[in-house]
Amino acid sequence: MFAAHLEQLQHRLSPTHFHALWGQSRVNVLEALGLRTSDEITRARQRIADEGLTLTLPLATQVEFE
Repeated sequence: MFAAHLEQLQHRLSPTHFHALWGQSRVNVLEALGLRTSDEITRARQRIADEGLTLTLPLATQVEFE
């Protein structure tokens, strides 16, 4: 879910702004996901759907726009 959140931010922010705020987080989450098998990812997505899980981020991680 966090990877999807970062993907949305990447499309909404300028490349420079995204990289400054979220570049390392994106690298880290993609690395972590790369260590999972496709079966593990499929099961995780199914659990998210089955349980109605949502991503809750601290207020400090919210992005404001001018």
